[in-house]
Amino acid sequence: HFRWDGNNHEGFDDYLAEINKNQRRNIRRERASMAEQGLRVESVTGSQAPAGFYPTMYRYYLATNEQFGPWAALFLNEEFFLMLPELCPDALLFSVAWEQDASLPVGMSMLLHKSDRLIGRYWGADRFVNNLHFNLCYYEPIEWAIQNRVNSFDPGMGSSHKVRRGFRAVATSSLHHFADERMQLVMKMNIDQVNRYEQAHIDQLNGMLPLA
Repeated sequence: HFRWDGNNHEGFDDYLAEINKNQRRNIRRERASMAEQGLRVESVTGSQAPAGFYPTMYRYYLATNEQFGPWAALFLNEEFFLMLPELCPDALLFSVAWEQDASLPVGMSMLLHKSDRLIGRYWGADRFVNNLHFNLCYYEPIEWAIQNRVNSFDPGMGSSHKVRRGFRAVATSSLHHFADERMQLVMKMNIDQVNRYEQAHIDQLNGMLPLA
């Protein structure tokens, strides 16, 4: 997975200072593009979120999954989202983008936080907006994490473009058991080689970090 470590930063500029000049300029341009497109971006905790956030988040979750067809990760139903305000509001964080005088956000990401960790994310929007994904899923959560002394942010599944924004590739673990004993044997015979390949890929990705 990918992870950003805050290292007790005092502000968003501390995050930018760790990144090389070219990518720093790119991030600033991507952030500035929100206001240029008439949008305001902010963080809203689950306890502060209006009731309309939850059905809207479900609708955006569906819209995001529809983009991936048979490869979508459509695991949750509307009931799940609607019970969140009672189930765990204090563990929720929304990054939202607003148009002026709008009653609901143009786009949202939903993250979980506990103690020193922030984990993302489901996200979606009612239409394509340039750079919206980067702002709602990376930059705004990073700024919120710094302000709230959260030093570990895992932005969730996705591609290696996260590395360009300062997220390190990190080894993780998972448990698998095949009911078919033949497949279990294949896994056992090859798992060490698979892990070596994965570690080589992690090292390759981290060699691409745009560090200053």
